Amino acid sequence: MVKYIVGLVLAVVITVAVAVAVAIPVAKQNAAAAAAAPVKREAGYMFSLTDHDKTQYLTTTLADGKVARLQLILELDPALAPKDQKNPDRKMLVLQDTLLRTLREMKSSDLAAGNQDAFKQRIADAATKVLGKRAVLGVYLTGATMQIGSLPEETARLHLRS
Repeated sequence: MVKYIVGLVLAVVITVAVAVAVAIPVAKQNAAAAAAAPVKREAGYMFSLTDHDKTQYLTTTLADGKVARLQLILELDPALAPKDQKNPDRKMLVLQDTLLRTLREMKSSDLAAGNQDAFKQRIADAATKVLGKRAVLGVYLTGATMQIGSLPEETARLHLRS
């Protein structure tokens, strides 16, 4: 009877040791894969900041008097999508106004290639003030054309309609 119990205990110990020896490397491999895998989330509502003519670009004058033509898209929480696409709600109009003001306070150097992360963060911060935390899922600058040189003094004083 003692031999039977000892044999049974030994079998259990060996089984547990083998299971642990196999499980630890598999768990480490799965943890590494899970850490490397991107977090999946629902696609957001794509808000495009556009000119009055509804092109995909916005043309505006920056704080340093230079003209910028941008294609700027914000990915927002899907719950913020307007019910009627032809008549945006007040919150989206306030967002557009805030973003235009933010862009007009920037200089052309803020849009330089090395400053684009800071540019996107500034846009996201401005949108968050209007929409609240966790509303902005992403900021995408998909096109940018900047004026090189200066405008004549008369023209520089004009603000382009946007």
